[in-house]
Order: sequence, then structure tokens, then C-alpha cells
Amino acid sequence: MVCTEEQEFARLVARSHLSPEEALARIRAQPPVANRLPLVDEIIENSGSLEETRRQVVAAFERFSRLFPVQV
Repeated sequence: MVCTEEQEFARLVARSHLSPEEALARIRAQPPVANRLPLVDEIIENSGSLEETRRQVVAAFERFSRLFPVQV
């Protein structure tokens, strides 16, 4: 899932109760998003609403379920 660095920063501070300095250090410790994108099969853009993100997750799940059906 990807979002803007500003959103990632705000979410880290709010969710994990990190100081601004700690949140920034955590973001900078990760490889840049641009370097990670070529390695993934699906990108979920989660900078919008929760419902928009949910629709993307459901659609991705359905695509992967068709590609890799579970044999029971």
C-alpha cells in the first residue's frame, strides 16, 4: 500500500505515538517507495478514503483468487 510521505508521517505519529523525529527516522530508514514498486504484483493506493482502499483490496483479492484458486 502506498500513500504520500506526509500521510505516512501523520499516521505514524497518530497511530504509534511517535515523536515527529522518530516518525521521520522510521520513514527514512526504509527504502524509497519508488525502489519497492517494481517488486510488487499489486499496488493499493491508500491515500484516499477507507472505502476507496477497501474497494482496491477486494478487487485485488478477487484477481489473485482467480489466478491462484484454493484447492480443498
